[in-house]
Amino acid sequence: MNWLSRVIGKLTNPKSKYVTPGLEEKAEKKPPPTDESEQSERRSRIETRLRGEGVPLNPDLPPVPPVSSLRFKEPDEVAHRVTALTLVGMKASGMDHDVMQEIVSERKAHDYFTASERAFMDNPSPGEDEMAHFANGFESAWALIWALRLVREPLTTPRNPCQPEKVIEIVRDTPDLTMRRLRTPGRLAEKLEMFQLYNWAIQQAQAQGKGPPAQLNSIVAQERFRAMSWLTCQPENEDWCELDETG
Repeated sequence: MNWLSRVIGKLTNPKSKYVTPGLEEKAEKKPPPTDESEQSERRSRIETRLRGEGVPLNPDLPPVPPVSSLRFKEPDEVAHRVTALTLVGMKASGMDHDVMQEIVSERKAHDYFTASERAFMDNPSPGEDEMAHFANGFESAWALIWALRLVREPLTTPRNPCQPEKVIEIVRDTPDLTMRRLRTPGRLAEKLEMFQLYNWAIQQAQAQGKGPPAQLNSIVAQERFRAMSWLTCQPENEDWCELDETG
């Protein structure tokens, strides 16, 4: 035994007074959380975050269902929605109509659009209101790109708009948008609940004739909530719905 061992003993020696109690004990396996505890812990964690940001909360707003009862869109469906939203956003940002028709054909994306999106894409001269409305789709696309694990940036407090150029670059340069599959069900449920609460706070402020609280961006919050609602197959948004702008 060398001098160091004589002084401090072996860390694996249970008789040594220097051994941290429980160091050698095997970690106990925790039972999986129940649906009720999973819901409660998730809601509490998110409410703590929003309360710290100064976002009003609604204690009567029902929590998002437990992960075990949620359904999720398939990765291919999510990829098609991202593509459609990006192409629509490109045209809404001023891309030439004929060029967009070529891109849609090249991407074989004709069937990815909703009825209103298809009408917009086929209209060579859409109005300014339509242009502004459909440009907001970049925010939904960004949320779904996050869900597909294609970016490392967190999907966080909805204050700052995404960068449309980055959305376009990802869709343009990624041969297979589904290559990393979807994030875990728990992460997706967490974002659904988080943006549901952000969206409620904004709607409540608007109903009172006030601006969004905590410097939230109403369009960003709404579009991210819409994206996560659709992704998790919420009954009111099973199909991609056309929401009105909230300002």
